[in-house]
Amino acid sequence: MKITKRAQDIAEVIALVDIKAKSVEEAVDELGKSERTIKRYLKKFREEGIEGLNYRSHNAWNRTDEALENLVVEIKNERTGRSCPHIKHFVHERTGKKIPRYTVWRILNRRHRDVNTKRNNFVSTEPIKPYEMKRFGDMWIDTCEGYWLKGYGKIYLILIIDDYSRGILAGIFALKDDAANNMLAIRSAIEKYGVPHSIKADNDSKFKPIRKKDKEQGITEIKRACNELGAVLFTHKPYNAKSKGKIEKRFQFIDGWFIKENEFKDLEDMNSKFGGWTEWFNCDHVVGSINATPKSRFENSNTKPLPEGVNLDDIFCFKETRLVRRDAAISYNGNKYEIGAEYMGKQVTLHVAPDKNKIRVWHDKTLIKTISLKDCTG
Repeated sequence: MKITKRAQDIAEVIALVDIKAKSVEEAVDELGKSERTIKRYLKKFREEGIEGLNYRSHNAWNRTDEALENLVVEIKNERTGRSCPHIKHFVHERTGKKIPRYTVWRILNRRHRDVNTKRNNFVSTEPIKPYEMKRFGDMWIDTCEGYWLKGYGKIYLILIIDDYSRGILAGIFALKDDAANNMLAIRSAIEKYGVPHSIKADNDSKFKPIRKKDKEQGITEIKRACNELGAVLFTHKPYNAKSKGKIEKRFQFIDGWFIKENEFKDLEDMNSKFGGWTEWFNCDHVVGSINATPKSRFENSNTKPLPEGVNLDDIFCFKETRLVRRDAAISYNGNKYEIGAEYMGKQVTLHVAPDKNKIRVWHDKTLIKTISLKDCTG
């Protein structure tokens, strides 16, 4: 056995202790070790000679076995874009064993060529101020886009998350990122969780009115709907990417954990599977930044129940006014709809719900008729 320099240096001191030419206390000072360690060195020297002072590595009690390490590499090879937390999830799903994500990283660092071992040495000169609401009921709405379905072109994911719990409250894959689909997402979240304290969005024209020559052009339909329910809709500052960091991170998570891990027949199938996946995320997934499942934070809520008697069909809709003509009808999108002779010459308000394919007609705060968009008279 080769004698290491470390063993030789220790032996020079321990040999003197062995013949009592040097005291244990003097060896402690000289080698910088504890008295207990010096006595252990002395015992090894007397039993095995200088070879006993060679450093002997040993496996840690919690070292992962080869089978588990092979599984980690196998899961990584199935789709190399999987993150360490994602692989940790699959290991637990397939074996029932829980391992830390940094253990996954260390295994891949030793055994996988594609793991990124470089550290980010960039240090921002601007201090980061932590931001988190104190209660459930402060929502973010935003949209991500991608080519996720063959034959469909670009698809949009309209997503609503809660800031405090990190929960996914609603998500809709749609062909258009328009006001109708955004209202549908907000309605879905409110039906399930109640009226939020506030909703934050970007500066798109469907959320924030466009100014022309220093004159603001009214309010958007989405803002009007929020106001009618008592929720505050406001937009973040322009060019402030940090303000949307949490929801952007959630988009990345959905891309890696849902979109790339599933196959979809069509848009309906995609939305159906996303509904089930969202339930898993809220109930079972532990979010690292809060070290808890989103659902565990739902009870500390700042949401309000829907006002009594409110029909959301009259909130999440497009409102337009029409004058009932002398033929007792109105026109909408080039089609004619009969209203009734008693309303000739009077103004009515149309509550148009495109997703439900109907119009609720109101006059002086009274619902007078519900008509189907298909039931035109010419």
